[in-house]
Amino acid sequence: FPQWMAGVSDRLHTPVQALLTMTGLCIMYVFVDTDFLIPCLATVEWLFYSVTFFCLIILRWKEPKLERPFKIPILLGVFLALITATFVILPLFSTSRWTVVIGLSFLQI
Repeated sequence: FPQWMAGVSDRLHTPVQALLTMTGLCIMYVFVDTDFLIPCLATVEWLFYSVTFFCLIILRWKEPKLERPFKIPILLGVFLALITATFVILPLFSTSRWTVVIGLSFLQI
């Protein structure tokens, strides 16, 4: 996160800058057409799923003896990582690529 959003108010003991930023984004979402907003945010959602599955694979490789609450088969993790990465990459080559780029740019906020 940007450094200016990390500050906590001395009086309220809350991250006021971050709360105001999120409030502004939520108000903006109300006025944006859902046909535009859903593809933007769906790409970001698939990106987070993809990162999660890739982290699962990396941790299984780097920390094989680590105790886990549950284990999924590694082939399932690889399969899901490839599928979700495909859902992030393929829209960049479609006619709606700008909605994907705008959705990914929301990560910079």
